[in-house]
Amino acid sequence: MNLEDLELLHHYTTKTYQTLSNNNEHEEIWKNVIPEEAIKHPFLMHGLLALAALHIIECHDPDDSEIRRKYSALANKHQNLALATFRPELNNITPSNCHAVFAFSSLIAALAFAFSRSERSSQPADHIEQAVQDFYLFRGVDKVLHAQWSRIIKGKLGALVRRPADSSAAYPLSKDVIDNLDYLHSCNGESAAHIPAEEKAIYNHAIRELRMSFERCPSNWEGVFRWPMVVPEPYLGLLNTRKPMALVILGHYCVILSRLDMCWWSEGWSQHLFEAIYKSLHPSWRTLVQWPMQMIGLSEQLAHIP
Repeated sequence: MNLEDLELLHHYTTKTYQTLSNNNEHEEIWKNVIPEEAIKHPFLMHGLLALAALHIIECHDPDDSEIRRKYSALANKHQNLALATFRPELNNITPSNCHAVFAFSSLIAALAFAFSRSERSSQPADHIEQAVQDFYLFRGVDKVLHAQWSRIIKGKLGALVRRPADSSAAYPLSKDVIDNLDYLHSCNGESAAHIPAEEKAIYNHAIRELRMSFERCPSNWEGVFRWPMVVPEPYLGLLNTRKPMALVILGHYCVILSRLDMCWWSEGWSQHLFEAIYKSLHPSWRTLVQWPMQMIGLSEQLAHIP
């Protein structure tokens, strides 16, 4: 028997599963249903074990280099095995693998954030590039849902995608949020002559989707991942080339992302990403991100950056 893997699975089924949702019904699925599915699909099992290894690091003294070294190696091993076997499955979704593929797709966000958090102390990271890579991964969830939507929603994992009856009602936005989103939209308007018309259309689309994401209930963790999955794909390309307006919009998304700061796997991610955005912007653009900077508590920390 591989005792290391058994240790990781035990940690997942006793501790890690509790950190993947704040919904009691979803928690039960992460505890029992998904591990059962993982027994039949190794890529999903490797994903669970990778996350458990990262969680063990989080639960120990950060200065314990031996623990960090051991479980970082295990996490990387299982992550590499998971991704190597997951990609072919993603390209060939069938009735027999669709539930496991969807489960792994749903796990990707926690894995991506947790790896970024784990590596942050050991090597400098390009947080914007990492965010774009993560967004492309999240969009795999959409692909799965479209391919096997009816089968997944009727299956054991259906509760993860079924919306409550009252979820169609928009969450009331504060005047502060409305005013700042309106201002963001106006900055991309006719007066922004330096932005090509085609780019403006992409940014307007991203801002509209951002408003709709702000209208999701703040206590719903799953709602945080809506925006990266619905923004137009060309927007991600503009982010990759560090277009200022694309970065400004991403800075506003950090306010939504900060809702996950209570999760070990994403704590502080919104602040690190926003700081990278702020430093990438020319000072003439930074006035457009004053509101999100204030909302996520970085006004004092970034005030003296040249």
